[in-house]
Amino acid sequence: MNSKRCVVLIALAAIFTLSSCSGVKNKCTDCNVPGQANLTLTLTDTPPAGVLFLNFNLPVSAISLTPSGGGADISLLSTPTTYEMTHLQSDSAIVGTTQVATGTYTSLNIFVTNSPSSVFFNGSANALGPCAALRICNLSGGAPGKIAIDLTKVFGGSGLVLTDNENLGINVDFSLNNAITSTNGITLDLTQANVLTASALPRINQNPGTLDTIQGITGTVTAVTSSSLTVKSPSKGSFLFGLSSTTAYTEVPALPQCNGAPSQSCIQVGSIVSVDADVAPNGTLPASVVDIIDVTGGIDEVEGVIYPTATAGVFGMIVSDTAVPSGNATLTALGPGSAIYFTMSTSPTPLFTIDVKNLPVPSSAGFAGSGDLQSGQQVRLQVASVGTFNNVPEITASTAVLRFGTISGTVGVNTPTSTAFTLDNASLNPFYGNFLTQVQVQAYSPQTIVDNVTGISNLTAGNSVSISTLFLNNVTPPFQITKVRKH
Repeated sequence: MNSKRCVVLIALAAIFTLSSCSGVKNKCTDCNVPGQANLTLTLTDTPPAGVLFLNFNLPVSAISLTPSGGGADISLLSTPTTYEMTHLQSDSAIVGTTQVATGTYTSLNIFVTNSPSSVFFNGSANALGPCAALRICNLSGGAPGKIAIDLTKVFGGSGLVLTDNENLGINVDFSLNNAITSTNGITLDLTQANVLTASALPRINQNPGTLDTIQGITGTVTAVTSSSLTVKSPSKGSFLFGLSSTTAYTEVPALPQCNGAPSQSCIQVGSIVSVDADVAPNGTLPASVVDIIDVTGGIDEVEGVIYPTATAGVFGMIVSDTAVPSGNATLTALGPGSAIYFTMSTSPTPLFTIDVKNLPVPSSAGFAGSGDLQSGQQVRLQVASVGTFNNVPEITASTAVLRFGTISGTVGVNTPTSTAFTLDNASLNPFYGNFLTQVQVQAYSPQTIVDNVTGISNLTAGNSVSISTLFLNNVTPPFQITKVRKH
């Protein structure tokens, strides 16, 4: 391998399985108990201005509630969990649902007792500390310990009041913008004001009877029945999704799929799927879309965001997800934030396809070959072979699947319609390319989720937004979105 390649060495974050009412391990077997309320937590992220993070691992060791009358705090997260925050700019993470004794609570406490770690792109013309211009670098910060959110300011009065059998939700937002300082070029300081804030759920423009939505929970099916689906992600944990007559099923074109139309009946233990779901008031997760990536699930896969190298035909990737049925030790060791190299196989001819999910997007336009691979795309690779260079994994891929990734910017000056708007090209990080004009964004009704604003036509120029998008090469519009969130 050419020594000019930009090598990024990433410290692997410890990833722990979620333990919640919405996951495999329930904290409540009967979520309707006198003297108890059900409290659901979700997690989001506000993007920073002027710097692009490709990964941010936030290790949360505990979450608790402080009762107003004194006494021991109430635990809301018994298992330490590391959350990858960058995709939460457009999405939400379900922390869990916990039965909490009725009463009044004055503080929500988040404990970060290990250092967060991240990967960022310096898109400026100058060095940021030790990170040279136009390079990808690591950044870590100190462990602040307990971060307390004053619930009397969130809910007013005496704080959070929970009553018998109440279903209530809280969103905790992590502001990367407030966590970044310019000391010594660029640093992380989670002790700054408003790094973590809270608000009551449901989010604006949620479907009736739901608190929030989660998207793209990708993993291996560990159990399936006519009414439920259990999916295990190596980085996010295990999730129990409800299936119903309203659940839509889709499949990735050109991969081993169902005979006939995609359906629940062709999903089996070991299948690789990606699930979108609502968060119900009681913390359960009714699936809205089950996207079947691979029915048989027997192939090692790695997913992440692409970054460039100095060698033609060789690409870098910051990993976000894996599936390793072979047990390959090199691939199993990869976690969110790991850096790898990849090349596409030369024989047989590699397959390129687009995971359009439920959007009416052509399955080949803008992603038909290696020439369409570009920085900022979220891509899932099927692994043909694994090697290393300077102790950094390098894989050869037989298949590349374009998937939905997160991009943030500000709304452009063009007047939005109900299904289209523009992003100000000056607000897009140069990592994504040199856009000379306002960049078109295509949404679809009813498939595209609109979050924190009542409709796309209600967006205005200068609004900060994050989109979950297919990033197509040399196609107009380049952004085909499944979700837009106004910050």
